[in-house]
Amino acid sequence: LLDCKVSSLSSPSSSLPCMSSQVAGVVCEAPTPCVDGNVRLLVGMGTDFYSEEDTFSSEQPFLFTDGRLRRGRVEVCVEGAYRTICDDSWDNNAASVVCRQLGFSPYGAIPDVQETFAESDPRVASISSISCNGSEASIGLCNISTQINTDCGEGEDAGIFCQSHAVQANCTHGSLRLMGGANVREGRVELCLNNAWGTVCD
Repeated sequence: LLDCKVSSLSSPSSSLPCMSSQVAGVVCEAPTPCVDGNVRLLVGMGTDFYSEEDTFSSEQPFLFTDGRLRRGRVEVCVEGAYRTICDDSWDNNAASVVCRQLGFSPYGAIPDVQETFAESDPRVASISSISCNGSEASIGLCNISTQINTDCGEGEDAGIFCQSHAVQANCTHGSLRLMGGANVREGRVELCLNNAWGTVCD
């Protein structure tokens, strides 16, 4: 501490004694250990930040299902500590695995990239890459590069958007169809995303 810049020192003989109510204090927070391969989601809402470990009801169903967070930044436990993932190699397969591991449908899982879900914690290191084939039961079974990426900013965190009850469809990612119309030239627009049909908000 003495190596830091000190404006003044107070002692009993000092002409400007430090009152007891002015004595500096600290609260040390030990990181909570995690099990390697576990994943969690984190998202910021205003000044509050929530993880998928929190359970509560919400009026924002696009973020929560049955009190569980289904969209946010992905953090994976490696060597006893949660780390963010750089989104350079983040794809549909990895998103499907994380959603499956969290108890959501793996179909229609959307990888979010180049977004800021929550304020970055400088203590949380970024994993360079994760490669999955999409069938893994958990992210720990994917190929994880434990190399720390120091160039990955908070706007490059890998995230996901899980669907609560999406059903597998035999469709090509990015294809379109019209449904419910009077003929083949009209109807509700549906888009195939990661093996599931979804509607488009107007």
